[in-house]
Amino acid sequence: CIAALKMGGDVHKILLWPLGGLAYISFFGESNPAADAIVAVAGPLTHVPQYLFWYILMYLSNGGQISFQLPLTWGKPFWLTLCSYAMMMQIVLFVFNLIPAYPLDGGRLLAALLGYLQFNRSTNLRITALTGSFFGWYFLFGGIQSFSTSSFTFFSGWNEIGVALFILYSCFGLWRVSSQ
Repeated sequence: CIAALKMGGDVHKILLWPLGGLAYISFFGESNPAADAIVAVAGPLTHVPQYLFWYILMYLSNGGQISFQLPLTWGKPFWLTLCSYAMMMQIVLFVFNLIPAYPLDGGRLLAALLGYLQFNRSTNLRITALTGSFFGWYFLFGGIQSFSTSSFTFFSGWNEIGVALFILYSCFGLWRVSSQ
């Protein structure tokens, strides 16, 4: 949000949820792809200080040692397991946010790159929407498949389907805007 404000955008609201947050901003730097890239990369970078926070807590509470305690096992200190999971979650969310699926930050980075390469607005939006839709369908089928197998995915079933529908809905809206 700070990056969007610094680049001249507006922040309408912020939605916080257990896996992170979603900022509703009015900034799409079509006239300045570098500014849009800065706004987009700021999202995933928020996970770096959060990771460092948990890393320092583990380091200080474990006698100066870092040891991941995954998965949760009985007999291990709860605090070390909590720090391990929190650090792993920050890594996963950092990488997840860089997936080039609009409206994730990676999708905004893709749009900024296409703008930098001077694609016209309609082509830029359509490529971004199609790329994001690919990932949306991938997550949707992965979520459905997790119900029919014993495999565990990070999002695990319903959550993965919810993320997929959110991405597909956003990409559909982006495609519709590209047609205007």
